[in-house]
Amino acid sequence: MSWEEDSVSFMGTIRRSGNSFVITIPIELINRFLLKEGQKVRIVGMSRKTFEFQGMVGVLLGSFFIKERVPGIELELSNPELIVAEKELESRKIQSCPTIENLAEKYEATSFVYDLRGNNILNVKIFFGIIGKTLLRPKKKEQVKKICNEIIREVKEKGVEVLSSEVFEEEMEWTIIDPSMIAKYPYKNSDNLRWEWKI
Repeated sequence: MSWEEDSVSFMGTIRRSGNSFVITIPIELINRFLLKEGQKVRIVGMSRKTFEFQGMVGVLLGSFFIKERVPGIELELSNPELIVAEKELESRKIQSCPTIENLAEKYEATSFVYDLRGNNILNVKIFFGIIGKTLLRPKKKEQVKKICNEIIREVKEKGVEVLSSEVFEEEMEWTIIDPSMIAKYPYKNSDNLRWEWKI
């Protein structure tokens, strides 16, 4: 896969520092890539031949990893036939759960899973993270507990029995997020979010 250059570039000057030479990195790139002092990088000489010989000194930052502590809700439900339905997708039948899907959307969940187990029990997990289709404001555990109570009330109104409920936290790791998204995020210093570059 080829490199994708950012639209903004900067001119620099090579300067001597002791027995080495240095090039300064503009603050705009420090912020865009969430770089920090003391971070390890790999410096690589690169070249290419087009109609002329071109050279480049590449600074490889590595791969960007985000660890997110995500609060969630786990429910065990009986009588799932009251909220589970079958729908056709590309000529095959799949299970869907519109009630859970709608509740997840209503309370800004970032993801959810459900699993119909033996003894006619539906296990549901709903996650309330920061990283979804957009970056959301982090939810505190107390907020998730209130949402849990609301969801329990709403599924009970459908005639479903709630056998157990739990509010939990789970760590998720993301590897395809552009650091510039996090750099612009107003809650990037949330306790729920950590990131690092790995070479």
